[in-house]
Amino acid sequence: MDNYKTEKKLGQGAFGEVFLVSDLRNNKFYAMKMFTLPSKYYRNEIEMLEHMKEYCSMDKHLSCLHEWFRTNTSLVIVFDYIAGYDLVEYIKLDEFKNMNDEQLNEFALRLLNQILSTLSLMNEYDMVHRDVKPGNIIYNPVTGIFTLIDYGLSCKRACSGWSGTPNYLPEKYYELVKTSQTPIQRFEAYQKIDVYALGVAIFYITNGYTPFAPRPRGSVPPLDYENRRAWKSSVDPGLIEMVDIMLTNEYTAEKIKDMVSEREY
Repeated sequence: MDNYKTEKKLGQGAFGEVFLVSDLRNNKFYAMKMFTLPSKYYRNEIEMLEHMKEYCSMDKHLSCLHEWFRTNTSLVIVFDYIAGYDLVEYIKLDEFKNMNDEQLNEFALRLLNQILSTLSLMNEYDMVHRDVKPGNIIYNPVTGIFTLIDYGLSCKRACSGWSGTPNYLPEKYYELVKTSQTPIQRFEAYQKIDVYALGVAIFYITNGYTPFAPRPRGSVPPLDYENRRAWKSSVDPGLIEMVDIMLTNEYTAEKIKDMVSEREY
């Protein structure tokens, strides 16, 4: 801890606090998570961040690990500080609310392209995110860059268990994961679920509501997804076409990237 100077508190959750800190060794800013629970609760996030070191610097839409260590009272994870707002916060700002239709469509297309690229790279290195949603995407209005954060539920190729946020999970999600008998099948299923979740996020950003009725945390996704909400007429038809394909839950990020490239969105 002697190597860091605390600049300000960024947030607090049920399990710990997050601070903006400066590293006295290189004068760079980082985000520091300090957890009070036993480290076993965060072992997966540390493992994923360590795994990402191999390729994290290749993608400016990821938050990379700087270091982690233990103190007498806390587990501490230090990673890239990402300036900006998560999308849940950003869409409440006048800057977003004052966008015209053309600006909003352009914003959504950039979100699609940037996070698709990141998911594709993660897949290439045998990793899936498993909790893609607006709250886990940071947007920097100055640079125009979207960053995918929070890898606590991420996994490498040998994925197991259920994860995610109900409103961002596809129909029959639990059945889908349960019936994926091999690790490779489960990994492929999660690749497609990440794409589906990104599609829901884009639908939400452009319309102001999710494609399906909200579900409380901890609930099982509905078996009947037929009563889907309609797109607003102001949304770009090409974007609608692509997101509707993503919501079929049949394609990986790499495949959707190819489709986007072919259509020149």
